[in-house]
Amino acid sequence: MVKSNAEEVRQADVDLPNVPTITTADAAITGLVGVKAGEIYLVWFDLAVLNAGLLYCGTAHATNDGELTVRLVNPTAGAINPAAGLEMTYMQV
Repeated sequence: MVKSNAEEVRQADVDLPNVPTITTADAAITGLVGVKAGEIYLVWFDLAVLNAGLLYCGTAHATNDGELTVRLVNPTAGAINPAAGLEMTYMQV
């Protein structure tokens, strides 16, 4: 978990998709409090809870109110399917 004193920082449990080997996948994460369409957000995960080798872009675009699209990257030789319920922290830039 990331700690911050800023009121704008929010957290949500998310279910990231399976990411095939040597490819990218966009995860549309919905139901996020305070997210407004067209805005840019910083997003982060505790690296200890992500599967080994999975990378993500630290910024996300709000495609709709309450929805962020996070780009995931799998540079490894096998598919990565993150466990459900990962905690994502986000903040509007």
